[in-house]
Amino acid sequence: MCITKLPEVDIHSSKKIVMFLEIIGVILVITVLKWIKRSFKLKDIRGRYVFITGCDSGFGKLLASRLDSLGVHVFAGCFTTNTLEEYRKTSNTIEPIALDVTDMESIEKAYQFVKSKLPENTGLWALVNNAGTMGHFGPATWLSEEDYQRPLSVNLFGMVRMVRVFLPLVLKSRGRIINMTSGSGKIAATNVGPYSISKFAAEAYCDTLRRELYRTGVSVHIIEPGCFNTGFTDLPLITKTVSSNFEKLDDDTKEYYGTGYADKINEAFRDMIKTFESPKLYKVVDSYEHAVTARYPLMRYVVGYDSNSLIFLNTYFPEWLVDFLLCATSPTPKGRI
Repeated sequence: MCITKLPEVDIHSSKKIVMFLEIIGVILVITVLKWIKRSFKLKDIRGRYVFITGCDSGFGKLLASRLDSLGVHVFAGCFTTNTLEEYRKTSNTIEPIALDVTDMESIEKAYQFVKSKLPENTGLWALVNNAGTMGHFGPATWLSEEDYQRPLSVNLFGMVRMVRVFLPLVLKSRGRIINMTSGSGKIAATNVGPYSISKFAAEAYCDTLRRELYRTGVSVHIIEPGCFNTGFTDLPLITKTVSSNFEKLDDDTKEYYGTGYADKINEAFRDMIKTFESPKLYKVVDSYEHAVTARYPLMRYVVGYDSNSLIFLNTYFPEWLVDFLLCATSPTPKGRI
């Protein structure tokens, strides 16, 4: 009688396969549940009141229009008179307000105007701090203290001023504060020091604010976009600024970097903008809209493949590797002093 011997089963390998499949299953379930949770919207968003800063162009202007189409009462903070007039001519529902976030008097006037327009016992559902500026371009060692003041005044202290003045109206509705920072507020790129520093500080402010308001019912949310075509990446302006900052240097420093160094920086900016700049502004507006209208908004919205990739690298990779990658296209100074 011939007995065929069955092949032995590797029990340990089978257990590993089962465990792997279980892990994949758990990840899929969590992903689906997160997607479902994110899809829930507020049922009564129509008729709520939202104040948005920086509505002259870009994300702010697009968001004002988007929320207006959803039936939200929008107060649109505008820096320029031309934009104020444009809103008054083209919209009967968006309420434009003259606003300079670097001027406390301007902010307080805006507050009194908004307060007078709100129905009795009604607060702001959301304060959206969208206003921002790039500031100066070029190596950090080329720039003076004054070159850092403008982006800090707008990107950080403008946010601080707005929250300090408008917080009572947001507390009244147990609403939301939504702040624009940047992927550059999580990973510092070269030649945009003032901007990146202001955004790092804004990130810390947002985290502090969120935790301090934790038990008040007011939530704080952050938008962290990458490079989008909003006017921030105005190449002629960048080129002019870098060249101008180089000309302000003393002769020894100019000699160290070399006469063509500013041109090399401008070339690197051109390559960066060409590679990363996205025309899909709606992606950031979608994130803003979700933060305003979702029942369960995210704490952070990282928008754009460049911002997601760089933040991932900065979080999980060693600093020496991140430095190497970010500096790969940076020009080399001519010599030593």
